[in-house]
Amino acid sequence: MIGCDKKDGDWEAVKIDRSEIEFSSDGGSVVITTSNYTSWWIGDIQEKIGNAPFHYVTSDDFTMVEGEWYKIEVPTESENHVFITISPNTTSIVRELSIHMTVGDTGATIKIRQQ
Repeated sequence: MIGCDKKDGDWEAVKIDRSEIEFSSDGGSVVITTSNYTSWWIGDIQEKIGNAPFHYVTSDDFTMVEGEWYKIEVPTESENHVFITISPNTTSIVRELSIHMTVGDTGATIKIRQQ
């Protein structure tokens, strides 16, 4: 049996190298790293396009979520990273993502914005 040695409420805040990323309309990729945990997973995602309200994106897979214009993945060989790929935006509408990464009872939010 595998267990955690952290008690509820006794988790150090997740340290990440970047929490906000702006992409041009060309799209691209970025890797975000947590420096104080060896693994994390995708907790939830909120997506917003233009003036529409945010809506939640759900998935049964906590290591990869693929939307129409993005892919978010925690690779098994490097579980303290999250790879984010954004497709080109061929419209004039701004797209946004709010990705909440989770570790035990704590987490971090990564905000993405694409022109």
